[in-house]
Amino acid sequence: MKVIYKDGIIIGTSIPFLEVLYLSEKGKVEIVDINGNKKEVKEILKEKGLEDIYLIYKDLRNKGYRVGTGLKFGGNLRVYEKPSDEHSKWICFPVRINEEFTMYDFLAKNRVAHSTRKALLVGVIDGRVRYLEIRWKRL
Repeated sequence: MKVIYKDGIIIGTSIPFLEVLYLSEKGKVEIVDINGNKKEVKEILKEKGLEDIYLIYKDLRNKGYRVGTGLKFGGNLRVYEKPSDEHSKWICFPVRINEEFTMYDFLAKNRVAHSTRKALLVGVIDGRVRYLEIRWKRL
């Protein structure tokens, strides 16, 4: 299947943007520009500034999780524990290991997750991706 990439947008499919990139890397979709020239996933990610988000998306997909955009819930990604789940369990944010992550950033992200009845999942990028799950505990 071929999809067209024009002006930062995938045209001709209802498949979500990150999933198109993932399927392209798996060899199931070919991304081309309007002239039919093949577009590389790395090139698109760099152009759109989505390298960190896609790294986490791909890692979670490879581990069998269903992943969608988290914009509606104030996050980067929403993650379903099982592909068949109706509601996502986590709101996920990427953080590079050497990036400043203040207490205010942490509290804001945690509040967003809590207000949408999800746990906060922080994808820590340090050559590989590791995850921190933060949930509220009632005492």
